Amino acid sequence: MFDWRMLLESAVGDGRYRMLRNKKTCERGHRQYAEQFKKTQAPRNILLCCPAHNNIGDHAIAYAERRLLAKTGRPLLSFSGNMTELLSCLHEFVTPEDIIFLQGGGNMGYLYRWEEQYRCDIISLLHRNRIILFPQTISYDDSPESRCFLKHTQTVYNRHRDLHLFARERTSFARMKQYYPHNDVRLTPDIVLSIDDQDTADFNQRSGILLCMRNDVEKVTSNAMQERIERAATLMWTGFCS
Repeated sequence: MFDWRMLLESAVGDGRYRMLRNKKTCERGHRQYAEQFKKTQAPRNILLCCPAHNNIGDHAIAYAERRLLAKTGRPLLSFSGNMTELLSCLHEFVTPEDIIFLQGGGNMGYLYRWEEQYRCDIISLLHRNRIILFPQTISYDDSPESRCFLKHTQTVYNRHRDLHLFARERTSFARMKQYYPHNDVRLTPDIVLSIDDQDTADFNQRSGILLCMRNDVEKVTSNAMQERIERAATLMWTGFCS
């Protein structure tokens, strides 16, 4: 079956298509966010797609990003949640001098396709701005849906002439170079590694161990293996918690 939606997105641009399709959502976002744009002057750093979920690793990444961008001396605007609500504000208030930064992490691909679609919306809407994607991991499988979605992102990404993609490991670096040959792709460490432990560490006497295990769709450890790890931690350290 022919996908008319994807044809429209390709013709008018993802961001503008989303604004037309979700007019009330965009208007609600305009009422909520417009004042934040009005209170700052360009040139600005604008960080988008920050996490609204409870994954603490993603929040640590956003913290590291804000910390880095604050050092530039430019006014910083940072937004999380549904990016569709922001589109009308981005369209109205963003100037060509503003630099757009997109959240890093591990949600680039089909598994978290709504996050990827938000990026496509922003990239297509702000085609005159420099856009920088903080270090990411990319993952697409061989399913027809995933291949089709990848092709769509390739159209959006490769049209942008000032889009800079950063991969946080070599596999993603190679894939980004292959998928997006017209964009600037670079390999760097995860941005969260830029956080200096001197800023956050508690040097008081501590005991025990904090064990964090995934329980979401990215979990690869079996329940039996997790139980073994927990037993080993309990035997070796007191005050075990998870």
